[in-house]
Amino acid sequence: MARRSRTKGGKTFRRLMKNIPASAREEFADVLELSGRDLAGVMRARVRRRTGALGRGVKWKVLRKSLKLRVGVLGSPRARGKLFYGYILNWGRKAQTAKANRRTQSGAVSSYLMRVSARAGDRSITGAGSYLLPVLNKRLASVWERILGAAARGAGNE
Repeated sequence: MARRSRTKGGKTFRRLMKNIPASAREEFADVLELSGRDLAGVMRARVRRRTGALGRGVKWKVLRKSLKLRVGVLGSPRARGKLFYGYILNWGRKAQTAKANRRTQSGAVSSYLMRVSARAGDRSITGAGSYLLPVLNKRLASVWERILGAAARGAGNE
C-alpha cells in the first residue's frame, strides 16, 4: 500500500500535477533528471570506498508518469541484497553478541559467539539530499514560473 503525504495540501498538489499539460510535465521530468544525476553524484562522492561497489550501486530513476525522483541503492532485491552493508554504513548498528558458525578442518560445523561493536551511521546515502535541495527548489521554481506565466498569457487553453 502506497504511503500518502500528510502535508497539508498534498492531495490538492497531486491532483494539480496530474492535470498539468504534457509539455510542462516534460519540463518537470527534465529538471528531475538533471537533479537526480547531481544527487547521485553527491551520494557516490560521500560513500566510503573500500571496494567501490556501494558507490556503483547508487542509481537514480525518474518516474515520468508520477513525476517522482528516486535516488539511492535501487534495483532488484537481489542486487540490493549484495549491498546490504550500505544499510549498516548509512544507519549504523548497535553492539550485540551474535551467534556465528564456522567449519573445522574436518568439515564439522562449530558454533561460537561473536561480539559485534556498535557503529554510528554516517548518513552518506540518505543525508546527501540536504546539499542539493535548495538547488532543486530553485530549478523547480523557474519551471513553475514559466508554466504559470504561460498559463496567465493563455497558452495551453486551445
